[in-house]
Amino acid sequence: MSAWAFTALMLGAFAVVAACALLGGWAGLTGIVVTAVVLIGFAASRM
Repeated sequence: MSAWAFTALMLGAFAVVAACALLGGWAGLTGIVVTAVVLIGFAASRM
């Protein structure tokens, strides 16, 4: 994965987490947890 693709992935994940944080409540918390699980799964698959 190129540096540009990795940067785009991280910025996208940041945008999703920021939107979920602004949403708040259980829906926001669920969105943050799902994003974290997806990123951890992606990182584990790339190892």
